[in-house]
Amino acid sequence: MTDSEILALVENEPILAAAGILPTSALVFEPAYRKYCEDNVCGQYGANYSCPPACGTPEQMKRRALRYRRVLVVQSTWEVPGLKDLEKLVRGKRLHNDLSYRILDQLERAGFAPDAMLAGHCDRCPEGCRMVQEKPCPRQGKIYSCASAYCLDVAKVCEHLGMTYLSDGDHVSFFSMFLLDQ
Repeated sequence: MTDSEILALVENEPILAAAGILPTSALVFEPAYRKYCEDNVCGQYGANYSCPPACGTPEQMKRRALRYRRVLVVQSTWEVPGLKDLEKLVRGKRLHNDLSYRILDQLERAGFAPDAMLAGHCDRCPEGCRMVQEKPCPRQGKIYSCASAYCLDVAKVCEHLGMTYLSDGDHVSFFSMFLLDQ
C-alpha cells in the first residue's frame, strides 16, 4: 500500500489535525528521555504493562520500532486555554487515543499488522492495569506504549513532517505513531 493510500485511510477522521508518513530510519531515539518515565510523573512507572520497566529497555524499544519500515504519524490538537483545565486535557487525550484505536482497526483491515505508540500509558482496562493486581494483560500482543517509553524524540518527528510540536499556551497536541511494514 502506498503512503497516499495509507493517508487516505485516515484523512476523514473528524479530530485529525495532521498526518504524515516517515521511514523509521528517520526516527531519533534519545535514551536520556527514559528519565521522564522514571520520574513517574504520570504514576504508571512499574504499574502498567505498557510502561517501563515492563515494556523494555530503551534499546529494546528502539529495536522494536526499527523492525518496521514506515511510521504513520497522526496529530490531534485541542483548545485548552492556559493549559490549566485538567479535565479538558484528559478528555483530549482520551479522544485522541480513541482515534488511535480506530486507526489501528483500519490498518488491520487494510492488511497491516501494526505496532503503535499512543498518547500516554494504556488505560483500556476499566479497573486499571492488571499489572498492579499481578494478573496477565488481556491484550497480549496489543500493548501499546507511549513515545516516552520508546525514548522517541517527537519534536524531530514533527520537524520532519512540518507539524507543530509545542503548544502555544492555549492548545495542546497529542501524537500517535503506527509502525508499518515489518
